Amino acid sequence: MKTYKCEYGRYIDGNLVAEKIQAESHREAYEKFLANQGVFPEAVVVTSGFMDGGTIFNDHIEKTREELADSQAIAIKQTATEDAEASLTSTDMLLKQLIAKQDETNQWLLKIRRALISIFIIIAMWHLFGWRIIPIR
Repeated sequence: MKTYKCEYGRYIDGNLVAEKIQAESHREAYEKFLANQGVFPEAVVVTSGFMDGGTIFNDHIEKTREELADSQAIAIKQTATEDAEASLTSTDMLLKQLIAKQDETNQWLLKIRRALISIFIIIAMWHLFGWRIIPIR
């Protein structure tokens, strides 16, 4: 394993964030550095020695932007849902509960209907074929 020096391209909160990491490649050192130091919206420079020009990684910046956009979209949706529920009157709330109970009742009625159909089929088969289903010797 080589020793890589990883650091953010700019100062973070007035401090140079840098670390020496043992890794197999520049990419592995970069990933370990992010895990150890945290993710900031700055490029990470990874070098392995005096003659190594270094590799600049900024994959984490785009991921951070996407995660931020996703979290903002979720927050907006939650706020809209909360606002909609807050604006419901007591009659609307009761109607919402009634609809939920009605859906539950419909599920039970569907189960009962299926059971009754099964019983009807068994009775019809017995009536049509009688005891001839099992031959008596």
